[in-house]
Amino acid sequence: FSKILEYLKTRAGINNPELYIEATQKPMHGNIGLGHEFKEVQKFQPSDFLTKKVYYIHDHSDTLDDTILMSVYLSQYLAQG
Repeated sequence: FSKILEYLKTRAGINNPELYIEATQKPMHGNIGLGHEFKEVQKFQPSDFLTKKVYYIHDHSDTLDDTILMSVYLSQYLAQG
């Protein structure tokens, strides 16, 4: 996330970019969510990853791997002139 933020600040001229991460393909053999109580969500903030709040819970099937596709988005902002 730091490289994306750096690029947006230095190359795109966005002073305070706000990013969010969305699961574009959910795992087939488990769920992703937040916190120890595990709230299932599909949209995350960068701070959720940096503070290790994002969890993957396997469904206890006999599979040894899974795939989660995530995309990073720039929240809509108003350019200040």
